[in-house]
Amino acid sequence: MVVVAPLGDPAAEKQRRIYNSAAKGMSERAIVLSEALDGSERSQQIRSRLDADGKRFQVFLVGKDGHTAISSDKPVSTDYLFGKVDAMPMRRDEMQRERR
Repeated sequence: MVVVAPLGDPAAEKQRRIYNSAAKGMSERAIVLSEALDGSERSQQIRSRLDADGKRFQVFLVGKDGHTAISSDKPVSTDYLFGKVDAMPMRRDEMQRERR
């Protein structure tokens, strides 16, 4: 999960709180939070890769294959995020293996 926003953006803080409040579920789904909130080279590279300007809040869920599975201009809830991730073929395979 990648958050792009201007430094101090309240939506970015809200997305961070959502992420942190569901740390166990995020870890189970191998969702890592990355933020591009400043003018650092790393943030610029992330924004460039996602074609985001950093002037407004955006959140992206980038799959293990590098494909952007979700993009939103509003913070996404854990229910929405987990529903999308759990419907992905790789995640369904992981869940099947865990049940065995």
